[in-house]
Amino acid sequence: MQRVHDGASARLAAVQRRLRDPGLVSTLVRIAERKPRDLDALAEAVSIALESGDAARAETIAEAAWERASSAMRSRSESTGARKAPEVASFALELVLSGFERRGEPARAALLATEAARLSKGP
Repeated sequence: MQRVHDGASARLAAVQRRLRDPGLVSTLVRIAERKPRDLDALAEAVSIALESGDAARAETIAEAAWERASSAMRSRSESTGARKAPEVASFALELVLSGFERRGEPARAALLATEAARLSKGP
């Protein structure tokens, strides 16, 4: 049943891409929830939210993308999609940090930057 649902969601996303449907971001987030090792849907959702001018939503999704990608890097797990964890982590990190800075949350930005620096050094 899960495969049928995943296939239907993928087809829906394909149609929404062609139509430039604003619901595509939500569809991609739902796909990402069912495929925790695949970072493609989250990264695409962030990009589309940014393109549509919804910076707050993009930042929220980017935080989820950062958490998932950095967790994969820490555990040395391979992602199943085309986008790999270091690429998504870097992309998401930049957006999350800029959001913290824009909202006047320098302590959170510093904490995240420190975490990212540790992660980039490896074990």
